[in-house]
Amino acid sequence: MRNLMIIALLLAGFSTFAQPAKREGREHSPLKDMSAEQIATLRSKQLALDLDLTEAQREKVSELELQKASERKAHMEARKEGDEPKAAAGPEERFNRMNARLDRQLAYKNAMKNILSKEQYARWEDKHAQKGMRGHRHRKHERQEGRR
Repeated sequence: MRNLMIIALLLAGFSTFAQPAKREGREHSPLKDMSAEQIATLRSKQLALDLDLTEAQREKVSELELQKASERKAHMEARKEGDEPKAAAGPEERFNRMNARLDRQLAYKNAMKNILSKEQYARWEDKHAQKGMRGHRHRKHERQEGRR
């Protein structure tokens, strides 16, 4: 009986170490502590490097990125303060949030299409699609780990 208790305790101890570590998400993101202006500057400079933007294009992209970063910071602050619930209250609210997010993405994409040349836009689209797929693979991997 005593041996069974020891084996059971050892198995319980080993099984807790076998569980995957929980990740905090984007808690350690370097952009978390930056202002909207700093984020916009970094992103617009990265786009300028990737797409070889002219000075006029850099200014327009910088304004667009500043607007996007400011909206994102405001949204994050509202969620942090508890003004906006983390989980949707129902399907209608979830639909409205998803619809608003897609509207913002379409507006950003159209603005980029107006700022960039056709070649630059094609490169931006490719890079944008690769970035989206990179996150998709990561989320898929996490879902598979959770099922085990």
